[in-house]
Amino acid sequence: MRSSAPRPAPIWSVALALLVGVWVTADVLLDGPLRHVDHRVSRWMLATGIRDTDWPKPLFLIKLGVYATTKLGARGPMLAVAVPAVGWLAWSRRSWRPLLLTGVLLALIGGSVQQLKHEVGRAMPAVDGLHLEAGRSFPSGHMTVAVVLWGLLAYLAADYRLDRRVVWALGVLRWLAPALTMAAMLLLDYHWLTDLLAGLTLGIVLLRVGYELDTRALRNWSGAPRPRRRAGVRPEPAQPARVPQASAAGGKPASLPAAVAAPAAPGAAETGAANGLVSGAAGVAGPVGPGAVGPAGAGADHGAGVDGHRAAGG
Repeated sequence: MRSSAPRPAPIWSVALALLVGVWVTADVLLDGPLRHVDHRVSRWMLATGIRDTDWPKPLFLIKLGVYATTKLGARGPMLAVAVPAVGWLAWSRRSWRPLLLTGVLLALIGGSVQQLKHEVGRAMPAVDGLHLEAGRSFPSGHMTVAVVLWGLLAYLAADYRLDRRVVWALGVLRWLAPALTMAAMLLLDYHWLTDLLAGLTLGIVLLRVGYELDTRALRNWSGAPRPRRRAGVRPEPAQPARVPQASAAGGKPASLPAAVAAPAAPGAAETGAANGLVSGAAGVAGPVGPGAVGPAGAGADHGAGVDGHRAAGG
């Protein structure tokens, strides 16, 4: 059973991320001031010695830990985590929706990131250059993957009401994983700072696009599973209840039609007044029981005859 959809990032923050992404891209292409900030940050990271350290230096263990942290945004390891988790969720809830949403977001990530890498063609640190054949640094695919996939897992966990501990953990990782990925990529000097900022903003925008697609299309199209009907059993249509209508004279309700009213057993103890009432309503309800035919006056006479017969001891 799904809960109401969790609230995504506010639309103003998505618009701000889009503006920042456009600004960073334009600055890189036009050799703006942010590229000088990139070079300064890169020199600081190289001064730590983490990137160039080797075994058996003590920093080598730190380098291994930092390298492992980058896997929080690596495509291969993230697919190994996200695809089985989403597949289990789709199977357990009998819905294609989680798989469809994941597939759409993966296609958006691959198409947008690779297209931007090809158009910008920026080289990785420490050699900076644009429109290079082998340039694949801008934007950072690690950052985009970390933002989108961890955000997707947190969204689905809350939307499908998984265990509270799982929802809480994924809610924390949604923010922590991209931050750790950015720090690790900077420490290893694998990306320029603007590469990471562009990947971050692109991930925020794509995640919002996925949310809008899910709430406006996928949620209603794939939907929750419908309950199965037992074979050979057809539901009976509901019969509308008939309400007795008020008669024209006196405002008393007329008798129900004979097809609806339960038939009275012949010979049951009936009073003359009851027979007279049934005979009087014969014009509306039709014949009810033997002898109850004729106009209203005949019914009254019949009732009086029965009363006289009973009074005489017959």
